Amino acid sequence: MLNTKLITVVALQITLNLVRSTVFNIRDYGAIGDGKTDDTRAILETIANCTVNGGVLYIPTESGGELSQLTIRDFVITSSVVPKSLDKFAIYAEDLVRSQIQHLIINSNDSKNFPVPGGIAMVGVADTNTVRDVLMWEIKGTGIEIGHGSEIRILGGRIVGANVRFDQSIGIHCTGNNGGVHLQNTDVIALGTGMLIENSSGAGSNREIFIAHATIDSNGRGLVIRDNSYVSIIGIWAASSTIDQIFIDVNTTAILSISGGTIFNGGVYECPNNSNWCNGLTVNSGTFILNGVEVRNNKGRGIWIPNISVTQYQIIGCRIFANGQGLNVTGSSFIITNNVCNSNQLPNVISGKESSIVHSNLGC
Repeated sequence: MLNTKLITVVALQITLNLVRSTVFNIRDYGAIGDGKTDDTRAILETIANCTVNGGVLYIPTESGGELSQLTIRDFVITSSVVPKSLDKFAIYAEDLVRSQIQHLIINSNDSKNFPVPGGIAMVGVADTNTVRDVLMWEIKGTGIEIGHGSEIRILGGRIVGANVRFDQSIGIHCTGNNGGVHLQNTDVIALGTGMLIENSSGAGSNREIFIAHATIDSNGRGLVIRDNSYVSIIGIWAASSTIDQIFIDVNTTAILSISGGTIFNGGVYECPNNSNWCNGLTVNSGTFILNGVEVRNNKGRGIWIPNISVTQYQIIGCRIFANGQGLNVTGSSFIITNNVCNSNQLPNVISGKESSIVHSNLGC
């Protein structure tokens, strides 16, 4: 690891206007990395040279070890002049632990010709890191990519895509085997997928994902779960995405818990395929609990459970109204109780009731 006790890059308020192949290594400017020396001056000198004509700021680690106790804050990183491939990131870190990235703006001064490819990548080990109040605009790749580990906190800020909704952009991507991912008070807007939870890195399923009072809005799909993680959501705002606001794919044992909030307005921008698109909550496998949630104004189905393999789910105390269809659900051993359904265009369809409890609903 780079053995500085703490590397802090603060209050620079600079713009990295050009990104070329030139690499600026902090060791070339006197950084020692011995755990004793304060390398701040060397890092600031490296950054100053990097910003003259653009380039890559490189903070190396020793012998492939972890990079720890890194604080990056008060930066503006701007994409311009040179096109970048969508697998590139404004900040790319391998095996980053116990670090802070905060108060950044990542944007483009010509989003049509030089869009921002990706925002922040924490690949490999990503453990005990915080991303706080980072603003990303016109993202065409991935806003935040998270590797394996635990205790990743994304607090505040916004990740805004190019408003295409059908491209490959992802707001937040949990790539596998990370537990304790916390997303709080963050806006994830206008991307192909708002938040994707899957095992694409080969490190195994993610474990626990916690989402509190976040906005997942105007994406192609909002929240997508493709692994066996436990996802807990408090105060959901999942709205205005085209295909699904929340989607659990087939062949998972995912557990989803949603308490309070709104699943709203699916298909408001376009709804070309009413048979499969523009839904509120779509669950193809695993199980879930929906408690005290408004499911409204989705042009497709409010809640769609197409597969009988979905079991032991609960829909309790929700208001399901003004959807193309309120409920279209099947499964086994489920409970649907104390809900209010009204103003949905098509009648509800509830099958699999023989082993389940459906009672004390109004209009459902």
